[in-house]
Amino acid sequence: MSRVSEAVSANAMAPQVQALPTLAHWFLLDGLLLANQANRAGMHANALALTRQCV
Repeated sequence: MSRVSEAVSANAMAPQVQALPTLAHWFLLDGLLLANQANRAGMHANALALTRQCV
């Protein structure tokens, strides 16, 4: 998270799009967490689909 916060604070983007890297990072982490939970529950096809969505 520290690398994401450094990148967001150092960029020269407009305020409307400055939060996009953080939101993308959260989306990736949440998607991978959900894929991990689905994989552990035996829903391997769902886990694979969620992992593909993250990539």
